[in-house]
Amino acid sequence: MTQTAQKIYNRALFYLQRYSATEKHLATILNQQLQRKARKGEVIPPEAAQWVEATVQKCVTLGLVNDRTFAESRINTLRRQGRSASYIKQHLTLKGVSRDLVATLFEEPDAEDERAAALRFVERRRLGRDTSAEARQKDLAKLMRAGFDYRIAKEALDS
Repeated sequence: MTQTAQKIYNRALFYLQRYSATEKHLATILNQQLQRKARKGEVIPPEAAQWVEATVQKCVTLGLVNDRTFAESRINTLRRQGRSASYIKQHLTLKGVSRDLVATLFEEPDAEDERAAALRFVERRRLGRDTSAEARQKDLAKLMRAGFDYRIAKEALDS
């Protein structure tokens, strides 16, 4: 069975029904599916790459894929999970959100959001329960590895 533009579009719709995605991430998913089909011995026409690009553009035009909405949603979700701003920036970049858009969304550094995320991280990981100096250093190191500033990490452990 050969791949057609309509099959690629249907695969994109099926994926987007279940998950939100960026333009780049959707293109990556569709290309991976094509590669999987090719490894199984199916014939993949040379114009399949153009079909993938056309499908992604069609999804953007229809409003099914919007990088800004995706990024704002992921920021809110990751903040609630207690993730730092640096972790969120890296995550969004890996998902295919442009660096310009990430920079725009993080133009105004909000120390209060970062502090709240650090407190949530401490709560979720149950840090700060052991008051020994060694345990405190380990907890501080965990916060720092998670991308929190030293001052914010220290405040989160002290509260």
